Amino acid sequence: MVFYMKRIIKDRQRLREALIILSFVLMPITFVYISCPIITRGASEGIVTCGLMVFVLIFFGSLFLGRLW
Repeated sequence: MVFYMKRIIKDRQRLREALIILSFVLMPITFVYISCPIITRGASEGIVTCGLMVFVLIFFGSLFLGRLW
């Protein structure tokens, strides 16, 4: 039982490390898509940008899913 738990913890740590490295590598792309100038320029032209959708998704996710955690 103890060996099984140690293996699960080790697998979770590996997954966590992979996600941290992936988010670090994708950070420049994330900053480009979620930048405020792109959102405001799209809004001035009547276009819903992907960055705006991400902000809305994060906002509503924090409202509803934050209470479930």
